[in-house]
Amino acid sequence: MENWFQGSEIEERHHDIGASLVLGNQWGDEGKGKITDRLMQESHVVVRFNGGHNAGHTVKVGDKEFDLHILPSGMISEGKVNIITSGCVLGIDLNKIDIDKISITKRGVYCISTLEELLKRKDGNIVEVGLIPELKKLQEGGIDISKSGLKISGETIVIGMHNVLLDAFDEICRRKTSGLREIGSTGSGISRAYSSEIQRLHFSLNDLLYHQDLFYSSIEALWEGYKDTFPNISTDDLIQSAKKEREKICKYIKNGDIEIIGNERQYIKSLHGKGKIIVGEGAQSSMIGSGNSFFGTASDPSLQTFSDTTGLTSQKIGNIFLIHKMPASSVGERPGYLKHEASPELNDFRQEYQEFGVSTGRQRDLYHHSLPETARGAWLNVRGIDTESKIVPVYNRVDGIEGSLAIDNGLLRLATGFSYTAQKIIDGPLENIQVGIAGGEVIMPKNLLKNYPEKSAQAALFDLTHNDLNLIELEGDIHTKIEKLLGYYNAAIFRKDEEKEFLIGTGPKRDDIELRKGSPLRSI
Repeated sequence: MENWFQGSEIEERHHDIGASLVLGNQWGDEGKGKITDRLMQESHVVVRFNGGHNAGHTVKVGDKEFDLHILPSGMISEGKVNIITSGCVLGIDLNKIDIDKISITKRGVYCISTLEELLKRKDGNIVEVGLIPELKKLQEGGIDISKSGLKISGETIVIGMHNVLLDAFDEICRRKTSGLREIGSTGSGISRAYSSEIQRLHFSLNDLLYHQDLFYSSIEALWEGYKDTFPNISTDDLIQSAKKEREKICKYIKNGDIEIIGNERQYIKSLHGKGKIIVGEGAQSSMIGSGNSFFGTASDPSLQTFSDTTGLTSQKIGNIFLIHKMPASSVGERPGYLKHEASPELNDFRQEYQEFGVSTGRQRDLYHHSLPETARGAWLNVRGIDTESKIVPVYNRVDGIEGSLAIDNGLLRLATGFSYTAQKIIDGPLENIQVGIAGGEVIMPKNLLKNYPEKSAQAALFDLTHNDLNLIELEGDIHTKIEKLLGYYNAAIFRKDEEKEFLIGTGPKRDDIELRKGSPLRSI
């Protein structure tokens, strides 16, 4: 397979400007690892800058596979610098809990189990997750982590077992409350860890390492409000859990396997200034990020977050890869108007393409191709970019498009817009709002984003169905259909009509990527 990177404008910008960024542009699970793995070979530094151990990425080394969740992908290559910034939240050594042991009763959400009982799954096993279990698995697989250059910002928020319990508590509360949907949380404590910073509690890695009494006192202050909900889980249980986390990470620090860095921005900018080439590894994706309480993740996987935690502005970044998968898929609660309905054909496709989450094992839902969501994802991801010539769309699994037609009665259809109802005036009537393109308008980002609802208004999107979509059927043979589809996707991302480089995934292997050039297709 031809090396798509060598001799491309992408390679030139990566080496000359010295940094590239990999971002998901849909609902997660887009196959970002294909690009990250290639860039990693051409870089000195790999940076994880958002999310926690709920992310999932499989890295192949020879005949071995490693599932990474919080660790940067460069960990499997000697001589790299691997950084976890304060944009992430860090689970050091945690356990999954059995969320079904938290009950909804007449008195509210209530859990009579002890912490030890909650940790035991239905099969009796205790599941370990987080930084230390991942490091152990790398060591068991023959990776010398002392040569992996792992560095963690001391300002990174630490996830404790209290966060895991309260993450489950929040999900159960959503079940109980009429009108709220479950988020589909991985139960990792991610959202509660992010919110603890806003609560002004001392839960940073520096606090745990150097001001542990403040860390433990913060657990005590937080848990005061939940003693009645968890009567058999004491503050001391949670503090002891935190002490074990501290003890374990200190061992790795003292052995030289982990280095804690102070001023992360200064450190990363210094590496860049010395000619070290950097790749930023985004977790999750734009459409479940940006602080959007309706669609998912508590972190913001975007150019802005990368710049905030690394100090590298868009002028210092050569490429921003926007990753898509054809068709899109995801686990978790997402708007149903794009979701393909259950069918034997969908199950067959899911099995053939292993549509199951790396972190959760849950089956993924599959979605209609959609231009407004593509434009929205790009807008969220690249706000603040100095020139769109640095954007590199990646369309994974183009080889699977033909097989996916059976899911939609043999058709390849594309959503150009949708309509929903909302109240614009207090106590006023509901009004019909048209998003995107309904007729023969030119396909441009600004047209596709017309009336796209912001934050709270997106609650209305959960009530939509396929009937609310403006769907067009692509005509021609399969080759013609795919070429049109890619042209329309590019039109949703780029404002200018210049020919651009983009990438397509042509198979399951890491090297199954093809470099293309093409211009946006503006008219239906």
